[in-house]
Amino acid sequence: MKASADVPTSRRSLRELWSKVRHIDIAMLTTVDKGGTLHCRPMSTQAVEREEFLWFFAGKDSGKVKAIRANPAVGLAYADPAKHIYVMASGNARVTDNDQKARELWGKAAQAWFPGGPEDSSLVLICVDVDQAQYWDGAESGSFTLT
Repeated sequence: MKASADVPTSRRSLRELWSKVRHIDIAMLTTVDKGGTLHCRPMSTQAVEREEFLWFFAGKDSGKVKAIRANPAVGLAYADPAKHIYVMASGNARVTDNDQKARELWGKAAQAWFPGGPEDSSLVLICVDVDQAQYWDGAESGSFTLT
């Protein structure tokens, strides 16, 4: 990652992360249940770039939401085998029912899961605050920590 003297390290790190995952829709979200078992499931990323967080739609009564409420530590894995890009990010997630943010992120694909639109009573947002990431991009690999 090239550093710029006028941009704080965390901003450069976020830009690097966004540059790796911006065209990869699906992330594998890993949560930890009460017994310490890891659970992964595919999630469509709703916003990257110009954001400080990664956002996902979820059902408020889903297992992933219950797991995050019990233990906010999560992992995210992104892969684009055609471009040889692989990213693993970790951080803390929180669950929110922010209708304004849901409207901002809303797209046609979400309608299949939440027919009531961005105000659907079963819809919540998962917001992931990434604190570190590792990537493999062709012959290049590296890692960064957000501070």
